[in-house]
Amino acid sequence: MARENQGLQIALIIFVFLTLILGVTTFLFQRQAAEKSAEAAAKQEEATEAGNTADKIQGDFNTLKGYCGFATTEAIDAVGEQFRADMDKYAASLPEPQRSYQAALKDLAETLQAKNESLASAEDANKLLQERIQQLESEKAPLVAQEKQRADNAAAQLAKATKEYNDARAALNDQAQKHLETFKQEVGKKDQAVTALQGEVAQREKRIQVLGEDLEEANETIVKVLNPVFEQADGKIRWVNQRNQTVWISLGSADALQKLTSFSVYPADTNDVTKVGKKGSIEVIQVLEAHLSEARIVEDEPANPIMPGDVIYTPIWARGEREHFALADGMDLDGDGKSDLQTILRIIGLNGGVVDVYVTDEGERHGEFTSDTRYLVMGDAPDETASEARLKARNDFLKDAEGRAITKIKLKDLLNKMGWKNQAPVVRFGRGANPNDFRALPPEGGPKESTGTVSPLFQPRQPPAASGGSAY
Repeated sequence: MARENQGLQIALIIFVFLTLILGVTTFLFQRQAAEKSAEAAAKQEEATEAGNTADKIQGDFNTLKGYCGFATTEAIDAVGEQFRADMDKYAASLPEPQRSYQAALKDLAETLQAKNESLASAEDANKLLQERIQQLESEKAPLVAQEKQRADNAAAQLAKATKEYNDARAALNDQAQKHLETFKQEVGKKDQAVTALQGEVAQREKRIQVLGEDLEEANETIVKVLNPVFEQADGKIRWVNQRNQTVWISLGSADALQKLTSFSVYPADTNDVTKVGKKGSIEVIQVLEAHLSEARIVEDEPANPIMPGDVIYTPIWARGEREHFALADGMDLDGDGKSDLQTILRIIGLNGGVVDVYVTDEGERHGEFTSDTRYLVMGDAPDETASEARLKARNDFLKDAEGRAITKIKLKDLLNKMGWKNQAPVVRFGRGANPNDFRALPPEGGPKESTGTVSPLFQPRQPPAASGGSAY
């Protein structure tokens, strides 16, 4: 029983504690709820006041829109865009920060007032000018009448002078007609004389043509007589060292031979070098004796090698003499379309030749023809892109050469006959490239194409015939 009472007491105590705690928490929650209600009422009152203020501001804003000429429903972006447009149009003279409708109206009003004042001043000045004009009109009336009288008198004098001029002109026309008839008669006589002279001129032109043909034939005869014969060889190959690619020739210091002179090599039984293909080319590297020099082989064919007894020839060099040349334009060695004039001058000089006169591709002429000039070297003819200066210089150059005993020879033929070969060809790329430098070559060890020159080993051989003036 005692244990049951003790349990009831504990339960009662717990209940009392729970009741106290519930009462305290309830009081606290009620107090907090009252405070929140008061705060909510205050917030509601503030919101009401803010709404009233916003309504008043919106009303003022709408009223301001109306003052500015905008509808109350107009968006602020549209209002701003229109404002900026109005300012650019009506207040462009005002600084950006000072622009407003009030400032614009003030500025326009001041401008209008200034214009009105200026207009009033202009009207006053105009009034004074009108009064001055009326005064001048009244003053000039007598002068106008006086000048009118003078004009009438001048018109009368002009009419009188015109009549006198017409009468004189008629008399002159009659006299001119008489002179014209006389002139026609004189012209008829002159025409008859001119016709007779034209017949005489035609006869003389025909005579000149005949004389020109005779002169051309005489020049050709002179060229044949004076020009050296190409077919005569200059010397012979005495000995060949194929291992060192050198040869010894029968020309030396007594023959006025110079180093770097190039020769073409022809078979030993050659009588006319113009009718036989060359075997190769050599270049003198050392003059040893009076009739002995050493030369290096520049070009030869393994199937048709240079042999002792072969003859050598060049059109530039002559025994004890220096050949003289004239060079036309178009001196192109490698076919790249560019002039190699300086190289040609150097080659001819190294081989003992003399260039008397030459023409550049720019139309400049250097030197003059002389009585010693023997060869006219012709380069590539100019194309349609050539300048007028070059064409004129070329025509004048060829005309000067026509009346002289000069043999024409192409550049390639000259270099071929003298045995010259380009030892250091330059391969260009880009616009100045030569298509021939990029042709496909046969594979290593493959068959080579024929050059068109047949070796003398496969031709009937005949003993060389003696030729007049030759040392062989």
